[in-house]
Amino acid sequence: MNALLQKAFAALCEAEGLPRPIFEVQIKALLPRRWRYDIGFPDQMVLVEVEGGAFQQGRHVRGKGFLGDMEKYNAAEELGYHVLRYTPQQILTLEAIHQIQRVIQRGEEVR
Repeated sequence: MNALLQKAFAALCEAEGLPRPIFEVQIKALLPRRWRYDIGFPDQMVLVEVEGGAFQQGRHVRGKGFLGDMEKYNAAEELGYHVLRYTPQQILTLEAIHQIQRVIQRGEEVR
């Protein structure tokens, strides 16, 4: 996820009252795995992945990369994290921001 996209996403989060996102999050419980998640709201147990190359046959949609991503996402889910996935275009929409907001709010209601 490039710096410009990160900056725009952080500004949207702030404007919509979301917690400050953390970029390139590594979950300590998954160490020594070197998995990093594009965006995290660790206190709220929410991770966001930005899937590039969806329409250009990028790494995330080809065999080995796709299988690796499934392993990574399932490991986070097993620890109780919610993993949301968006394309770079989707991540900057209010629809995505509001979905993230709803997932965070539901998690807070459960706790």
